[in-house]
Amino acid sequence: MLLVLHGYLSESSVERWRFEKTTWSGSCFGIVQSALLYFHYRTQFRQLHPTILPTDSLASISTMTDAIRATITRYFAMQYGKLKRTMI
Repeated sequence: MLLVLHGYLSESSVERWRFEKTTWSGSCFGIVQSALLYFHYRTQFRQLHPTILPTDSLASISTMTDAIRATITRYFAMQYGKLKRTMI
């Protein structure tokens, strides 16, 4: 989990990212997590991510936009948050 203090990343956050970056093997978790949140908590998800256009099917999304990519990356990175680290 990145901690930003006064506009700068903390040293521990950078070290954590360095570790995760070397073990990164894709964003599958982010794709699945964002899709589940989108379809099961549609209203809340749309409020949090208003730049992602509404859809009734993942198959109808024909272009990977920056907004979609950022959302997938966000949920991928969240799997390494404090809750997961304390449960392992």
